[in-house]
Amino acid sequence: MGLPAFAEGVTDALTILVMFCGLLFLGRRVLLRRVRTISTFGDYLALSITLAPFVSGFMAYHHLGDYQKVLTVHILCGEIMLAALPFSKLGHMLYFFLYRFFLGGEYGLTRRLRVW
Repeated sequence: MGLPAFAEGVTDALTILVMFCGLLFLGRRVLLRRVRTISTFGDYLALSITLAPFVSGFMAYHHLGDYQKVLTVHILCGEIMLAALPFSKLGHMLYFFLYRFFLGGEYGLTRRLRVW
């Protein structure tokens, strides 16, 4: 008995959904002037770092291109994403709950104590 896993069709559908949402975010950054004016190189880099493991993983699983090279790129993209998490905007998804806990004490939602 192995670890639980999604079915192949579900995995493909979720991967395609992530890639589609990434294209929507890219289109929003490029096409909307109010978003384009505040976008920096780091925003585009964070988006590409996030999408790269999904695109390369999809390509590796479906044998699009040289399998060994695409798999190596997939592994490297995943490692780059994990290394970039604490130093970029990608870390917000991990630190969200920690921020909520910290700000709960700050705004007096707990015992009306300032934590600093």
